[in-house]
Amino acid sequence: MTIRIALAVWVLAAPVAAQDWQVSTSDDGSFFYANARTAGLALECGGQSPQRLSPAVTGNVEPLVTPPYAFFVVPDATLVGTTTPPPRSDVVIHAAQQAFRLPALNYNEFFSSWMQPVAMYDPLITALRREGRFAISVDSLGQVDIPSSGARAAIEAAFEFCASRTAAFGHPVPPELGGSGSSAPTPAPAPAEPVPQASAPGPAPGEPSERLKAMVAADIAATCGGTNPKVEPGYMQVGDIDADGQPDILMYWGDVNCNNPSMPMNGYGGGFCGASQCSGNVYLSSQPDAFRDAVLGQGAALALRADGGADLAMGMSLAECSTLPQPNDCTRLMRWNGRDFDALN
Repeated sequence: MTIRIALAVWVLAAPVAAQDWQVSTSDDGSFFYANARTAGLALECGGQSPQRLSPAVTGNVEPLVTPPYAFFVVPDATLVGTTTPPPRSDVVIHAAQQAFRLPALNYNEFFSSWMQPVAMYDPLITALRREGRFAISVDSLGQVDIPSSGARAAIEAAFEFCASRTAAFGHPVPPELGGSGSSAPTPAPAPAEPVPQASAPGPAPGEPSERLKAMVAADIAATCGGTNPKVEPGYMQVGDIDADGQPDILMYWGDVNCNNPSMPMNGYGGGFCGASQCSGNVYLSSQPDAFRDAVLGQGAALALRADGGADLAMGMSLAECSTLPQPNDCTRLMRWNGRDFDALN
């Protein structure tokens, strides 16, 4: 896969300007259309109007039409670049502490946009409707935050507008949306593929010691320079990593925002995030200095085992995935051996 690094690095170097999500809708009698958009990302849907007027009457001869009950997911071309040959599968949307790799995007010359239909009931659309922190990333280049304020209201308005007109035109409502029709629109949109991300699969029993929690807080304070840092839910994950029966901590820098305008990208990652991966600090109860070890990944989580222990689960880059026995998983599992971490796959 070829990516023009210089262009993409430049456009991903800073967050896009803040702008609340907006919605617009129209129905001229021959076709309907809606979009929910913000700086960096848009969701668009359209189809034949239930009024069934001829385009010759309305003059709308070049409409945007999506499969029934689907959105076109449209990342801003100025963020992800236009020189990567289509189809491309290197764009990831981050929302609700999850990450979703978009299905193969094609470039629409008429609309000057990268576009791919995604079902309205796809987990990506559900995650975007929850608001929270949003970002777009391109493999091996890093990510940029995009606005999330107002996303839920805008997306739901576009959803209701398009879904109601699609149903009124006569397309059966799929069961995922509460109907009895087929769940596969024609053509069926490919699902957005979940990417391993930094949310823990479940809470670990017990609370880490005050000593470990204080060390985490001290490391964040020292890195962020005494500002008022903000952390995402799940930034500090708990489990028995070193098998001593006591809770340990994995703290992922990708979920820490120093909230410091003097730092690049307002201090997201505290300087511990590279082009596509961030460091995770491991604090072990069995070590006198808590063994401040650092691991690197595109997201970090604890995989809780049936025996009560916990392994590190680190998201890997697309290139690294090919080295795994099951490359589609793209998660590297690592276990503490008493001195360091051994890779399990």
